[in-house]
Amino acid sequence: MPAITDELVACYCCGSPIDASNLVRFDRHPQDGVCIGCAGWLYKRGQASVHQTRPPFWRRLSHKRFHPA
Repeated sequence: MPAITDELVACYCCGSPIDASNLVRFDRHPQDGVCIGCAGWLYKRGQASVHQTRPPFWRRLSHKRFHPA
């Protein structure tokens, strides 16, 4: 459980000041953190890049698999 502090820190993404206890921390860079709004934006942006490199599962399925000739 994170410590409750009154310290304001800047979001690594947008720079807005937020409570240190409300930061979303990165696993590989725990010294950096983003606000919840930027965390949602980064998640959506990351999902888009996953689908660009590999299409979603339902698109990879063959049409013949469900409709035999």
